[in-house]
Amino acid sequence: MPEGLRRLPIRRQHQAVEFAVLSPCVVIVALWLWSKTRPGGWEVTLPQALSQVLSLIAIQLFAIVLVIAARSRGIERIYGGLDKGYRTHGKLAKVAFGLMLAHPVLLVPHYLATGQPVPALFWFADFWPRNVGVASWYLFIGFVGLTLWRKVDYQHWLVSHRVLGVPFVLAGVHAVAAASDVRAFEPLRFWVVFWVVLGTACWLYKLFLYERLARRYAYRVESVEEKGGGILDLRLAPDGARMSYEPGEFAFLSVQGRADVSPEQHPFSLASDPARRGLRFGVRQTGDYTKSLSRLRPGDRVDVFGPYGEFTSYNFDSARRQVWIAGGIGVTPFLSMLQHESHTEDGKRLTLVYSVKSRAQAVYAEELEALVAMEPAIDLVLHFSDDEGFLTGERLVALTDQPETTLFLMCGPGPMMKGLRRQLLGLGLKPHQIDFEEFDFV
Repeated sequence: MPEGLRRLPIRRQHQAVEFAVLSPCVVIVALWLWSKTRPGGWEVTLPQALSQVLSLIAIQLFAIVLVIAARSRGIERIYGGLDKGYRTHGKLAKVAFGLMLAHPVLLVPHYLATGQPVPALFWFADFWPRNVGVASWYLFIGFVGLTLWRKVDYQHWLVSHRVLGVPFVLAGVHAVAAASDVRAFEPLRFWVVFWVVLGTACWLYKLFLYERLARRYAYRVESVEEKGGGILDLRLAPDGARMSYEPGEFAFLSVQGRADVSPEQHPFSLASDPARRGLRFGVRQTGDYTKSLSRLRPGDRVDVFGPYGEFTSYNFDSARRQVWIAGGIGVTPFLSMLQHESHTEDGKRLTLVYSVKSRAQAVYAEELEALVAMEPAIDLVLHFSDDEGFLTGERLVALTDQPETTLFLMCGPGPMMKGLRRQLLGLGLKPHQIDFEEFDFV
C-alpha cells in the first residue's frame, strides 16, 4: 500500500474516535479498581461490583454524549466530523441508557441476601442521595420510552433531548453524594466530578448560549426552485459578512420571521462553490419541516450556523485517484466538491457515480454533465436502479484500474452506504479507503 494513502485522515479519524471514547472509560474503570485496593474495598458481591462499575461507565458515556452535542468545531474534528459525531453520540447514548437502567437491578440479589426491602431500590425514601438517583433513573426510563414510541413527533422528541442533561446531572450528584467509592476515594471523585461538570457545561452551553456564541451568519433567500422528484433548490445571499467554508461541508439553517416555517436549526449539505458569495442547498422534501421550506420567498431571513463536517475535498487531497458515490440527494456535497475540483489543478483523477431510481429523479444530471464536460480528469457515471438494479461494489471497483490506491467517498441513504461499504471490504479494500457522510444524521 502506497504510503500516501496509508496516511489519509480517515484512518487517523477512526483511531481518534476510538481513543476519545475508550480512553476515558478505561481511566474511570482503572480508578474504580484502584479504589478497591483500600481496606475492605472488595467486600462486595459480583452483582454489586458490576452495578458500581457499569453505572460509572454510563456516567462517563453520557458526559461524552453531551460534549459531542455541544457542536464545538474543535470537538467535532476528534470524531471525524459532526455527522459521524452525532452517530457516535446516538450509539453511546443507547449503551449508557442500558447500563444506567441496569444499575439498581444488579443490586437486587444483594438486597435479597441481606434482607433489605427490594422496593427501596426503586422508590423514594428518607435518604436524599438515593432519592436523587431514583429520580434520575425514572427520567432515563422516560427518555427511553419516548425514543422508542414511534408516534411522538420530531418536535416533541427534540424538546425532550434538550433536557437530557437533567437526569445526567442527577446521576452525577447521586454518584458523588451517596456512600460509594466515588465519595470515599478522592482520585475517582475528582474524575467523576470533572466529567459531570464538563458534560453539564456543554449541555447548558448548547441549551442557552449556542445561538448567541456560535458562528452565525445572516442570509436572505435569493431563490427557491422546485427541481422535481421532491427536491427543492434553495439559494441564499449574504446579508452582511458571508460564511467561509470548505467544499463538502454542511451548515444548520434557521428560518427567521416566518410563522409558517419553524425556526428550528436543521442541517443541510452545501451544494455551492466556496468561491461564490451565495450559498446553495439541495433539500429533499420528506417531512413537515423540509416541505415547509417551499413557502420561503425572496428576501426571507435565514440564519446560517456553521460550517461543520470533515467530509471535504481538503481532507482527501493525498488520494490521487478517487471514486465518489452519490445516492439521490446525497449528491449535494459532491456538487460543491466538483465545482471546486473543476478549477483546481492538483492532478487528481475523479469519477462521480450519481445513483437514482430513474432518469426523472436525476435532477442534477444536466448540471453535473456540464461541469464534467469542462474537466477531462473528471468522469460522470449515471446509474438508474430501476433499469440496472442496485449499485454494486463490483461495478465501483471496475471503474478504476488501481482499486488498491483508490479512495471511495459516499453520500446517500444509510442502507445503501452500509451495503456498498460491506461489499467493498469484501472485495479486498481497506477500511481507510472508504469514507462517507451521514447526511441524514438527525
